[in-house]
Amino acid sequence: MPFFSKLSEYKSVDKCEELVTNTTATINNLSYYQVKNSVIIEKKLYIAELLIKLLTSNNMDGILEAVRVFGNLSQYHEICDFIVQRKVYKFMIALLDAKHQDVCFSACGVLLNLTVDKSSHTILNEDGAIKKLIDCLRDFGPTDWQLACLICKTLWNYSEHISRAGPCLEEEDSNALLILLAPFLDEELALDYSFDSDLRDYHKLYWESEFKPVAQKLLQRIQN
Repeated sequence: MPFFSKLSEYKSVDKCEELVTNTTATINNLSYYQVKNSVIIEKKLYIAELLIKLLTSNNMDGILEAVRVFGNLSQYHEICDFIVQRKVYKFMIALLDAKHQDVCFSACGVLLNLTVDKSSHTILNEDGAIKKLIDCLRDFGPTDWQLACLICKTLWNYSEHISRAGPCLEEEDSNALLILLAPFLDEELALDYSFDSDLRDYHKLYWESEFKPVAQKLLQRIQN
């Protein structure tokens, strides 16, 4: 842990990209598990501060690992507050434009954790976040039902906190989701049977168990 701290404080990411990325990947692995007396959890705010440097680098592998760590740590309220106060969420929204499946998955995971808190859901009103989430759903949904599920959960959390006096989403966004979700919820249209049998079964499992339940609820909310 002291090694990571000194590395992040005194070394330029550009000068030691592989070392910084690998070390951040280790932090990601360690922060995934909520272990009692973990030094990662104890120092989570300090780590979050250091990770901002990596987010602003030109190293996409390092950025991806930093976002993954934020995804793990944003399960804690203090880190959610940090992400909002330091506007780290703007990085996450911007990364939805990366057209990179793993980056979108990790960034969406952070946004999902933030929208669990009613006071933070309005961040999705900024920087075209809703439209970017819908674009990610369109681009990656049929090939990654876990990512599609994350996007729908994030939109569900957002819409849940909107005043019931009006629509949960803007008309343009609602229409775009209606167009996407209807075929995505049709098993024959949604599942690509060109995969081999093992991959097809895996694909179908996540569609049925993760994506379909939340997508159906979101679709119903939009239609109402």
